[in-house]
Amino acid sequence: MNAKGEIREGYIAEEQIKCLGCNNILEKGETVFTWQDLEDPSALSWGHESCMESINEEMKE
Repeated sequence: MNAKGEIREGYIAEEQIKCLGCNNILEKGETVFTWQDLEDPSALSWGHESCMESINEEMKE
């Protein structure tokens, strides 16, 4: 896909939220990370840091 993306530490979850990488739940109080395509800002994912790192690697291929 060859997308250039950036991982950012997003925010502290105020409620349970589903990770878009692994589909598991981040609990209230956990840090939510985001991955955004630098060429298409509408392409945004959120979840665990390790999941966003995996998405970032997948998008580079």
